Amino acid sequence: MLSDSLTSQYLQYKTDTDIVATWLATTAKRCGLDVDHDNQGPVKKAPKPTGGRLKGKARKAAKAAPKLTPPNENSKIPKKPKYTITVKQFTSFAEHIARYDKPPVGPVKVSRGFCLALDRAISARREFGKHGEGLDEAAEESHGFFVDVLERVRETLRPLMPKRQEDTRGIEKDEKLLANRFEHLELEEQSEAFLNAPDAPKPEAPEKPTGPSAPDVKAEPDLEAEVDLDRHEIIFMFHLLVQDANSFMDVIKKTWRGYKIGLVDLVPGSLTTNTAIDLLRRMEEEMKPTLDKVGDPDYKERPGDGLNFKVYGQTQDIFVTAWQLLRSFTAICDPPNAPVYKPGCCGTYDPESDRESKPAREKFAEDTQILMEAFPEFYLLRFLARENFAEDELSRGLKVAFTTKEHPFWLVFAVQVFLNIHHILRDEVSRPFSELQRSALTMRDSIGSTLKMHDKLRVENWPQKNDKILREIQADMAYWCATDPLKVEKARLGMPTGKMFRLFRWHPLFCGLLLYRFKMSYQEAGILFVGAWGSVLYSLHLYNALQQEKLLTARWADLDVLQAIHPESWIGGPPRTPDEYMKRFYLSMGYSATTFAKNRRNQPLQASKNGPKCLTEQGSVALMFK
Repeated sequence: MLSDSLTSQYLQYKTDTDIVATWLATTAKRCGLDVDHDNQGPVKKAPKPTGGRLKGKARKAAKAAPKLTPPNENSKIPKKPKYTITVKQFTSFAEHIARYDKPPVGPVKVSRGFCLALDRAISARREFGKHGEGLDEAAEESHGFFVDVLERVRETLRPLMPKRQEDTRGIEKDEKLLANRFEHLELEEQSEAFLNAPDAPKPEAPEKPTGPSAPDVKAEPDLEAEVDLDRHEIIFMFHLLVQDANSFMDVIKKTWRGYKIGLVDLVPGSLTTNTAIDLLRRMEEEMKPTLDKVGDPDYKERPGDGLNFKVYGQTQDIFVTAWQLLRSFTAICDPPNAPVYKPGCCGTYDPESDRESKPAREKFAEDTQILMEAFPEFYLLRFLARENFAEDELSRGLKVAFTTKEHPFWLVFAVQVFLNIHHILRDEVSRPFSELQRSALTMRDSIGSTLKMHDKLRVENWPQKNDKILREIQADMAYWCATDPLKVEKARLGMPTGKMFRLFRWHPLFCGLLLYRFKMSYQEAGILFVGAWGSVLYSLHLYNALQQEKLLTARWADLDVLQAIHPESWIGGPPRTPDEYMKRFYLSMGYSATTFAKNRRNQPLQASKNGPKCLTEQGSVALMFK
């Protein structure tokens, strides 16, 4: 279950800007403009030393400079040069394209995809401008300059663009919305539906035009937009990242509210949440080389406050509470020594209390109580005897932060997700663990019953050594759900053991991912086991034949469910005649279909190259996360 709302404004803006730059450059080149001449070239050569020995910073910089990697002599595929297009070139390219009218290239028709990308890029910039209060004059000029450039490009190319009625024809809209009193007005701003229309693919390299007046075009280089990364541009990038994070958070909150009332299952809810965190992490890592912290995060209204409560409401968008508490805990971490939390040192958390009615200080105190009890439990995950094969992004990020004491934005976001799940589920926060434990132990017992039943039964396709696969899955389920692995580590380290499964009861995200891993392992092992024995498919064919011949008065519920879950059990649907019963059975057992061809004399059955028919793992979306 991956929500369509998990979309990124930052990635959208970056893609749109690249689409605009690529289309302008490639089209301008097709129209005869020497684009390569306007660029600095694909490689900037370092100036040669004038002689003598380098000293000081120059010598240090020379040592740190990356060494040139010799080209691979075996590589026969030449790499395309990669040029950079400055923002100032946008308007010159647009003006050249607008003037060019020589066939067969000109006059140029601007594609709908380009119009969409350009409008979205302008809209993103304008939206940021509305929230740009307090920026210095130079920053405002930098932002305004880029917006002006994009708008000049749009106005220059407007005569070449499709009409708005044609431009929006493919967008699904409610007919009532279209037939409103303003439908005949020409609007400067595109509608939200238009701006959020599906992306157009990046322009491919155009085919070489033909004709006497067509310019000669070589293979197009890779082109990307260049934006001066001044302080304001970095703020703009971080602004988009924060918008994405809050958009993801809205989806996550909606997901766990759905889980609370029974509309969303634990596994898909956890996969959605973990995917959102992972997506934000990848985005931030891509932006990391250009991101810098701006402002003073340490300002407080009162000396004893945990954070600046004067702007508590506004700071929730950047998760300052989670950041402050994470930073406070990592400051006392001293690996490999495990920090010990004394119960009640930060107060007692009451999940049955009404959070919404609490003032800012009480909300902060509640978050402190939750995290200061949870962080030491997360810290102990590093000491587990078994590999955590269901490790979520929060647990993975905290493991690193406890050592490095670094707090990337995505990890702060993940901590806030942990808090928000508590805020939503409140006294039901342990329900996911109960679901995990119940399901895992049921699967464990099912495997145990199967092994016991087949203890003295053997087939060639499933030797006794294969039982090890099932026993390992059984052992994993027992390790994580029958005994508390963290309690064992606490006892070993001489720490207070506390309540059983404390972290698991407080960490629904981990419970959902662990349950997903167990279910996938259980399904995979079950498919292998059933395929080796073959008894399920035998029984299914017999069950179908008896049903068709009206020889049964009752239903076999297990086989009915099997047919519903595994429609591939039948080749061409369930057979309905005695002759078909036998043919389909032979086909499922791995005999060739040519055996049953018409006008074929009696010959021995021939085995198919594909072998016997087997059941396959179900859940195409779930399988993506294996």
